[in-house]
Amino acid sequence: MPDLEEGDYDDCQIVTLHGDFPIPASEEAIPPDMRRFYSPFLMAVHYLGDEDAFQAYMGGMERFRALAGSLDDYQRVYGLHIRNQWDLVNSNIDRIFGGWDEDSSAAKSMNFLHGALYLGISAIDPADRYPSVKREIWSRTFKNPAEFAEEARRAERCGELKKLQQRISDQFFFLVRHSDQWVAAVPIMYARFNRKVIPGDWRIPGDDFTSLRDAYRQNFELSCQALSLVVRMQNIAEGREADTIYTDNQGNPWVPRNFPKVGKAKPPKRIKQFERLNSATKELYLNRSSKLANLWDACFERSLRNAISHADADHDFGDGLIHTSKGVEAYHDFLVSVAWQVPLLTFWLDLIKLWRVAAIAAPTSKAESA
Repeated sequence: MPDLEEGDYDDCQIVTLHGDFPIPASEEAIPPDMRRFYSPFLMAVHYLGDEDAFQAYMGGMERFRALAGSLDDYQRVYGLHIRNQWDLVNSNIDRIFGGWDEDSSAAKSMNFLHGALYLGISAIDPADRYPSVKREIWSRTFKNPAEFAEEARRAERCGELKKLQQRISDQFFFLVRHSDQWVAAVPIMYARFNRKVIPGDWRIPGDDFTSLRDAYRQNFELSCQALSLVVRMQNIAEGREADTIYTDNQGNPWVPRNFPKVGKAKPPKRIKQFERLNSATKELYLNRSSKLANLWDACFERSLRNAISHADADHDFGDGLIHTSKGVEAYHDFLVSVAWQVPLLTFWLDLIKLWRVAAIAAPTSKAESA
């Protein structure tokens, strides 16, 4: 390539494609000092923070794509895991990863499978919210481990855990399989983690709002169903029976401060009453799980969630905004919330795994053996 003088630069165009990154809607959206040598790659480095942050993002996405590329294998093994076909679970883990003992226990197989899932999903969690939530919720099993094991065994016997596991895993695999619809939100998550702001008028190529809107609604309902597990763990940790949220003689009954003061809903004393609450009221019971509440809020911003629930949200591809009766929101902000729902669904699957491991390890009572 011949040497170029400064005056020749105007005839050159630098093009570096990076399809997962948002793009400016117009030249005015590009920082003035970058317009001359505009490149999506350079813009990605700029908005992610620096080259190290960009490399962290790229490394994470490599792990995620490795998971997505083996998704059929993961889904097959997960189905065997739900059906307790442990010999086939172990043989398939050995086939996919190699070096696996085919006589491994069910607990060991489940722990390995979920660890492998998180390794791929960690790319979508630059703030490490999932591990902090896991530490918060798992710690409750140490308060009264015998009582937790007994409740886990009851839930396993009645089939409750498997039903919930099937629903959430179906949704999880759906989102990963269709990651092309939302993966452009991941660099925005990294940029925000590094205290960088992607301009609000930047655009995401494509429009999958209808599909993702329905997934968003389903993710919220499933998360509200799974929240019952957290409430029961909290009951046990505080010395009550698993299905007792509070009793009349309790000095500090568990009633969230924002529980509705009007209407038919009354603060539930038992889990069955909790499960009959509407979803918006159930989420008030995150008030004793601050880390989980933080992840939940990243997934389900209230005004947008309400608009989606009431069919009051439309994406205008022309201006790149989601319009509701309450205002507008950038489409890429909606995609960020969907992307955060992937670690949340992974956490729910991991939590169900914890319950099932506890159920398997719990000793069989004499009544059950008879």
